[in-house]
Amino acid sequence: MFASKTLQRIACVSIPAVSAGAFAYQVNADTTITTVTTTTSTVTKTETIADAPVDVNYPPHGIAPNVQKLEGWIQVGCGDKPYNCPEKGATFGTDGKCPDKMPDLSKHSSFMAECMTEEIYDKLKNRRLVVVSGQV
Repeated sequence: MFASKTLQRIACVSIPAVSAGAFAYQVNADTTITTVTTTTSTVTKTETIADAPVDVNYPPHGIAPNVQKLEGWIQVGCGDKPYNCPEKGATFGTDGKCPDKMPDLSKHSSFMAECMTEEIYDKLKNRRLVVVSGQV
């Protein structure tokens, strides 16, 4: 779509002269202003992509061959399932619920084990993470 308008204007131009001052000229000018409006269309194409092949050496379908060579208690912690290893005393919160009393962390060597107090534990033990449509 195009729209055109013609405007009549009078311009006063002052040109400095080298010797005797300035000269003034009146000029009639026709100016054409053209407005261009562009319309854009967007087409969205949806297609179904075949599922990627299942890799049995990667969670949730399995664990890597190098991990399969390790001891069982290590393998349990490398999959997609909650870590539950009675052999190592790691049975903490596997059902998603924390015990009322804070477990003994004295034999653990992590920042969390060093900094966790009963006061912090009591404050956080009943909190739940809500996941909405895959977003945390």
